Amino acid sequence: MMRSMEAMHQKMSSMETTGDHDHDFAMMMRSQHQAGIDMARAQLNNGKDPEMQKMAKKMIAEQTKEIKKLDDWMARHHRSGK
Repeated sequence: MMRSMEAMHQKMSSMETTGDHDHDFAMMMRSQHQAGIDMARAQLNNGKDPEMQKMAKKMIAEQTKEIKKLDDWMARHHRSGK
């Protein structure tokens, strides 16, 4: 899980922001959601508690939907640089 968190921090730290707060928010939240999915997958692979397994499955489903929404929004809205 630490690798997922470190990768997310590295990616977000190296992102070039545009100054367009809407686009930057969507871009950074996408990375955060992907890190959540990666951590949830690690839980499914290594965890044992049924409640945590159920929560991880739910998080994967929800975060996947959120990433799709963010991707769709970014595809429709070009960076304004403002």
